[in-house]
Amino acid sequence: MFLRLKDFVPKIPPDSLAFQRVGTLSDLKDFSTVIVSIGGSTLAFDSIYSHLPPSIYAGNATIELYNGYFENKPSVTGVLVTHANVAGIYYVATVPSLRKRGFGTAMMEYLLERARGKGYFIATLQASQDGLRLYEKLGFKACGTFIEYAPTKN
Repeated sequence: MFLRLKDFVPKIPPDSLAFQRVGTLSDLKDFSTVIVSIGGSTLAFDSIYSHLPPSIYAGNATIELYNGYFENKPSVTGVLVTHANVAGIYYVATVPSLRKRGFGTAMMEYLLERARGKGYFIATLQASQDGLRLYEKLGFKACGTFIEYAPTKN
C-alpha cells in the first residue's frame, strides 16, 4: 500500500501517549516487550534486539524505531525506514489489552509526520488483515499483492 504524504491530514494524538525514538538498549527492551505481547518470540530481545549495534537505529540511521508509552509503560511500537526517496512503515503494534484506544492510529500518524518532516513524499507498507482498515482510513491505497507461502505440517 502507498500514501502520498501531501494527501495526509493528521489528527490530534491522544494526550495520554508519549512517543520516544529508541536510542538505548533499555528502549529496545521496551520495543521487544510490545512485540512479544502480540505473539512475538520471548527470545526476541536476547536473540536479536540486544545484539543490534546502535549505529543501525540511533543517530542519523535510516531505520528509526519508536515506542509509544501509556502511563509510562511501553504500549505501541512503530518503525520508520527511509531509503530511495520512500518512507517505509513497519512493526506498528499495540499491546492487545490497550487496543481500540487510537494508539495504533497515533503511532501511524506520528511516523507519517516524521517522514514528511524529513522531506519524503511517499510512504509504503505491507498491510496485514488486522491493519487494513486503519491504513485505508489514513488514505493508503493498494498497489500490489504479496502472497505468503508457508510450509504445512504433515
